[in-house]
Amino acid sequence: MNKVFVFCEGPTDQVIYATVKESLSQVQVPAEKPISVGGKSNFHPRILDTVAPELTAGEPGSYTSILVFRDQDAGEEPSAIQDAFAGIARELLRQWQLQPAFAPVQSWPNLFRLDEPPTLERPGLCLVLHIAAPPQLENLSLKNLTTDGYVLALALQDEVLERFAVESKVKSSSDVLRKLITHEVPEAISNGGIVFDEDKDYLAAYLCAARFWTVRRAEEKERLLHVILDRALRYTPEAFRCVLNSWGAAMKEVMR
Repeated sequence: MNKVFVFCEGPTDQVIYATVKESLSQVQVPAEKPISVGGKSNFHPRILDTVAPELTAGEPGSYTSILVFRDQDAGEEPSAIQDAFAGIARELLRQWQLQPAFAPVQSWPNLFRLDEPPTLERPGLCLVLHIAAPPQLENLSLKNLTTDGYVLALALQDEVLERFAVESKVKSSSDVLRKLITHEVPEAISNGGIVFDEDKDYLAAYLCAARFWTVRRAEEKERLLHVILDRALRYTPEAFRCVLNSWGAAMKEVMR
C-alpha cells in the first residue's frame, strides 16, 4: 500500500491545507495532516527521521510519496530549493545508489516532481515540491514569498473585507479597511523607523483594522486565518480557487 507524507513550514500551511482539502472533497487527495517542521532548516532532519524508516522497511513494489510546501525567502533561487530537496531524496535512496532529479510539473511554474518508480527489487519514492508563489498584490512590496501571502491575497478580496467591515464593533467599509491595512498602518509604522515589508506585517495590520481581537475575543493568529479562508471560500469561491489553485494541484499531483 502506498504511503503519503506531507510536510510544511508552520501552522499557516496546515490551516490552508485543511481548507483546500475540504474544498476538494470530491477529489482524491492525501488524507494525512501536514507535519509542521517549524522552519525551513528543519525539513532535512524531519523528513529523514520520518520517511527513512518507512522507505527502508518498504517492500519491493511499494511506493512512498512526499509532498512539501516550502516558502521562498528573499534572495533564494527556486533551483537551490530544488537541489536541497533532491539531496534529501538521494539520502533516502542512498542504499540503492539512486540519483533522482526534479522535473517541472506541466502548467505549474512553482511545482516540481521527483520520481523514482518502484521495481521488483526495491520500493519507489515520489517527492512533490510546492514553492510558495502567492499572487502579486498591487502597491505592496513584500520581501519574501510565503504562505501568508496566499491568505493576504484572499483577505483583501472585497467580499471578504466587507464581512469584516460590517461587524458591529467596526461599522466601516471595505475601502476604508483596505486603505488602513495596505497604506495607513504600514506608513505609520515605517515612518517610525520600524521595518514593515512582510506579508505577516500586513496580516497584523488586518487584525488591528478589523478589530479582530475585540470582535472575536480570540488572540490566536490561526483563528483569523480560518475566518479569512472560510469567508473567501463562501463569498468568493472563484477567487479562492484562483489564489490557491497550485495548492490543489500539488495535492492531486502527489496522488497521481
